[in-house]
Amino acid sequence: MKIVARAKCFYSWMVETHIKSDGLIGKLARDMKSDGSRFTRGWRRGRNEAYLNMVGASEGIMKAFDAAWAEYERYKAGFKN
Repeated sequence: MKIVARAKCFYSWMVETHIKSDGLIGKLARDMKSDGSRFTRGWRRGRNEAYLNMVGASEGIMKAFDAAWAEYERYKAGFKN
């Protein structure tokens, strides 16, 4: 039986990768962890982006989200889900 690795969801990837990072991406990761269940555990951008807009995230946090999502997409490209 072959075990196939699967990419982490965006939430898990952010918390594990950026929780200790300086700057706005690190702040976003810490905010995501503290908001917990409000962030989806999926692989799609839309609901998390909508949540950030709903809570009035700053322009800086939205730019950090865009940058983090681009990095996440590169990470996911290494997996065949």
